[in-house]
Amino acid sequence: MLMLEETHIYDEIDRYLRGEMSADERKAFQGKLSEDPELRTRLHIAEDVADGLRRRAEKQERIKIFKDYTVTEELFSLAD
Repeated sequence: MLMLEETHIYDEIDRYLRGEMSADERKAFQGKLSEDPELRTRLHIAEDVADGLRRRAEKQERIKIFKDYTVTEELFSLAD
């Protein structure tokens, strides 16, 4: 039973962070956040993890873009 509750909590956090909740769901979840310090902590951890993953993906994309370019005169003309 506890595992099911844990899964539900993480599903709610995920939906909240992705903006997938209705206005009423969002308001109810924010009410839970204001009353439950453990839930706030879990949300902050999830936000930190999501932010780290987002930065990692952006870094990987920049690396990929850089690897796709060859230094040419055309590349330097883009800087002008």
